[in-house]
Amino acid sequence: MCGIAGVIQTRRPDWRATDSPADRVERMVAMQRDRGPDHAAVVAIEHPRANAVLGHSRLSILDPSPGAHQPMQSHDGRYWLVFNGEIYNYRELRTELIALGHGFRTTSDTEVLLAAFARWGVASLPRLNGMFAFAIFDRRDSRLWLARDRFGVKPLYYVRDGDALYFASTERPLAVTLGLTPDPAWLATAIRYWVFDHHDAAPFRSMKSVPPGHVIEVRLAGSDALQTHQQRYHDLEQRVAETADALASRSQRSLTEELTAMLQDAVRLRLRSDVPAAVSLSGGLDSAAIATIAAQQGGGRIDAFTFGHPQARDSEGPIVAKLARRAPIDVHYVRPDQEAIVEAFHRTLASQGSPIANLSLVAQNLLFQAARRQGFKVILGGQGGDEVFLGYRKYQVFAAREALHRRRPDQAVWQVFWSIPTLLAELPSTAHYWRHRDRYSGRRDTDAVLRLPEPEPLRLGCYRHESLGARAIRDVTLTSLPSLLRYEDRNSMSNGVESRLPLLDYRLVEFGLALPSAMKLHRGWGKWILRQAVGDRIPREIRWARFKRGFSVDQAGWIDRGLGREIRTLLRQRWTFAQPWLMSSATPEELFSDRRLKQRGATLAEATALLWLAEVTERDDCRAAA
Repeated sequence: MCGIAGVIQTRRPDWRATDSPADRVERMVAMQRDRGPDHAAVVAIEHPRANAVLGHSRLSILDPSPGAHQPMQSHDGRYWLVFNGEIYNYRELRTELIALGHGFRTTSDTEVLLAAFARWGVASLPRLNGMFAFAIFDRRDSRLWLARDRFGVKPLYYVRDGDALYFASTERPLAVTLGLTPDPAWLATAIRYWVFDHHDAAPFRSMKSVPPGHVIEVRLAGSDALQTHQQRYHDLEQRVAETADALASRSQRSLTEELTAMLQDAVRLRLRSDVPAAVSLSGGLDSAAIATIAAQQGGGRIDAFTFGHPQARDSEGPIVAKLARRAPIDVHYVRPDQEAIVEAFHRTLASQGSPIANLSLVAQNLLFQAARRQGFKVILGGQGGDEVFLGYRKYQVFAAREALHRRRPDQAVWQVFWSIPTLLAELPSTAHYWRHRDRYSGRRDTDAVLRLPEPEPLRLGCYRHESLGARAIRDVTLTSLPSLLRYEDRNSMSNGVESRLPLLDYRLVEFGLALPSAMKLHRGWGKWILRQAVGDRIPREIRWARFKRGFSVDQAGWIDRGLGREIRTLLRQRWTFAQPWLMSSATPEELFSDRRLKQRGATLAEATALLWLAEVTERDDCRAAA
């Protein structure tokens, strides 16, 4: 897990200039050093037709020796690679490549990736089981490839700048280096819908994200122009359709057995590490299943980190403690005081590089910080299970709606009936759901305080004739998972931790989405087949819990106990830079009172958006003055 940056340009640069391409990449690597605190390097590669600079900051996980440092050059000298992420099946690929005559100098997955691309080119990408974002430069043909994993677990951004193309793992280094301004359209979508990552969108004008499951080839067109060609190497809808056809004649028992084996293998691969690994553990089904399997496969005890306390009934602590009594899990409870929460709020804003819409991100940041302080560089988490196996409560509503559209009112009535126990369990969260109703209705927010364009319509509910399966795929590719992965990447990497997600093994995702909806949503239970697959490995209170568990964050309490005051203080300090984005001349106290921060869903996102905008504007003013 690392940070990467670089540039390819056609004209021959003056490498001795004060703002040479190498200098720019050096600065971008320095700005991403928290993603890779163990080693950093920059390599300039000259060529008669096009030149490249590749930079890398490393978080050492597999083969921490200097031989595995990056940028890495292929044995024949043709290719250079900078890579962020992990290739979990690198051992199997290494064996295959050795049989084809390749030799290896290290035991790293980086060298395997480089050899695989040298052997198979872009066709190597479907062979990779992992999370990755990488750049490979072909010095013989003056070509650059930018590639990103199937679901966008790892970020990668790029900017065309005249005769050059710059890229980096995160947005800020590119924006600072090239003087980019915020994109109001992106911000409007983020504030209205809480969708921060989608397709190739990015927070700054002229910047783009490499879409998940795509590779971009950058090559020379003529003597002095760069040409980009974007290619999709993974089509989730097509893969799900093909998998569904293959599963159509299978019994539920055989499918449950295959799911169990697949989940165990996904965890096994993600435990491959040359540094200590632990688990992010909530009181929910997904992380509990991963923790239990990881403990069994480790042959001993495994460490886990939980946001809560075993005696705090309002947290995940008590149910996690019960799991730990049954499985060989050593739990580290994260229960910060208010001072630590405020400090983590600052750190989370800086690491996200964008607005935040709820304070569970702060809790997540605190958990990764605690893991790193205990010496863990790798954390396994449960992200992805709700989208793939229909775990969100909204799918209960969507299922009833789908039955009505198929003219099966009897099924709709039964779906509503079976959902009643779940709805009753969620009654304490009614106010939370009500505050966020506008996100799903698409209705214009008449209380909005930011001067932003009306965002492009984005349907968070179901389209009229959209199937439940198609809606789940849209959550994986657009409306839910991409933003959650953004949060997880920024929070983990800012603390020098690699987050690994077994439920996003592409085999599990394709298999789970291809299963009939009735095997996932059954008699009011979401994730039905996953509950069957984990069996008695986890306590009944977790396996059959009706209440949806995540990070147990007392958002209202945090605001009351000083975080609201801190937000207003920060806004007052930057109010001159924030005011051009406001629709009124009201004060921070009026617009962002504790009451509004607690009761209106979009207020925290607007407050942190202003802080982000003010920081960017202030930076640009300082740059212009210099």
